[in-house]
Amino acid sequence: MKAVFQSSDPAPAPEPTPVPPPPAPAPSPVQAPWPAVMPASNGQMAFTLVCNQSGTGRPFSLGFAFRRGDIKAGQWPVTSDANLQVTVKNRWLDGSLKFAVLAGRADFVAGQPLRVVLAQGAAAPDGAAISLMKLRDSAGTVVVDAGSYGRVSWSGNQWSSPFANWVSGPEMSSWIFRQSVGADAHLVVWIEMRMFADGGVEALPWIENGYLRVTGPSSKRETFSFIWGGSTRFSRVIDLPHHCRAPLLDGDKLSHWLGNPPGIVCKHDLIYLQATELVPSYYAKVTTTAASVQSLSANFDPLQQGNFSYSSDDMSGAGYAPPIGLLPEHDVLFLTCDATRTYASVIRNGFSAGRYALHYRDETTNRPLRFSRYPHLVLSDGSGVKDNGASTINQITPRPSGTGSAGWDPAHSPSVGYLAYLISGQWYFMEQIQF
Repeated sequence: MKAVFQSSDPAPAPEPTPVPPPPAPAPSPVQAPWPAVMPASNGQMAFTLVCNQSGTGRPFSLGFAFRRGDIKAGQWPVTSDANLQVTVKNRWLDGSLKFAVLAGRADFVAGQPLRVVLAQGAAAPDGAAISLMKLRDSAGTVVVDAGSYGRVSWSGNQWSSPFANWVSGPEMSSWIFRQSVGADAHLVVWIEMRMFADGGVEALPWIENGYLRVTGPSSKRETFSFIWGGSTRFSRVIDLPHHCRAPLLDGDKLSHWLGNPPGIVCKHDLIYLQATELVPSYYAKVTTTAASVQSLSANFDPLQQGNFSYSSDDMSGAGYAPPIGLLPEHDVLFLTCDATRTYASVIRNGFSAGRYALHYRDETTNRPLRFSRYPHLVLSDGSGVKDNGASTINQITPRPSGTGSAGWDPAHSPSVGYLAYLISGQWYFMEQIQF
């Protein structure tokens, strides 16, 4: 052992031993830009995926509409291009498949489109579904902080009690969770959690401010934050009007991911989608450089107008407006233009529908209002919806207060959330249509 001595006249310090530099960090996945244009449609039962990273077994999910009779009762869509899970949501009257949520995994080369062609097959679904236990072990802790109103969180066994199970399968399972915020009678946090076979977890959180007949509806202004895995993913002041809702997202995000997002864009075969007759047929083609395409929302802010462009904020201006029609113009561009950016635009504009005071959730069921249960109920003055009408028994919703929403005029109102649901299969947009 070498002894160490101290003195009032210390010896010169020895030369320091060189310290090797730390190892270089692992390189981030190489990202390629998405192509501006997807391959042209040819009328096949198919969709195209493009990923900005190369990799094997990367997860995807989408909604898919089927033409009547293409997948007959007792048969299933199959493909050799990817692992595929099919969750049936609707059938035609003859029993053939109408609409399903598709999920799976595929191999990608960064920036190169992968076309997934479907066919009718006899293969029935198999494999154990991804369980809540796996979500509990993977999702960690989620917190939504609503400032003075309170905060809600999920962790551990709290993941064992979802409000609903939307999708269940070996490639992806999806659950809906909800919690009221503090003592407030109207403010609720909702979140869809998706767990994928590769271990990826995706979250779509939103805040909602509106019950059907609960007294005292009013706007809620506060800083709302979404915290996941110890990291603040979103934090912003939101002045949320009564009966409105807002995803806790901003920028170019369409959801939050725990870990590395898969970075996948989807485009349906547009000729086939129109052939299903679940959307109109448009005998037109719009170039990717058209002004209408370039003006599509490229980012999202809660309660933004997006591409719902009217001459006034209450939709009352006379004459033509781009959102009026069977589908609004920004959704039609998804069906008439091969640009990759149109998918995200449909989703963002679907989120923008939250700015309208349409979200009357029945407090007895925690689902959107079913009109048949309240045949005499009428919206109060100040609801934000034009042409309320009158109740024969004077049954009126509670009058709201505070910051008002953008106005909704039934005569000029757009379709909100419909195409977003058809192409994504998300619970959020399914309920948006019902609202």
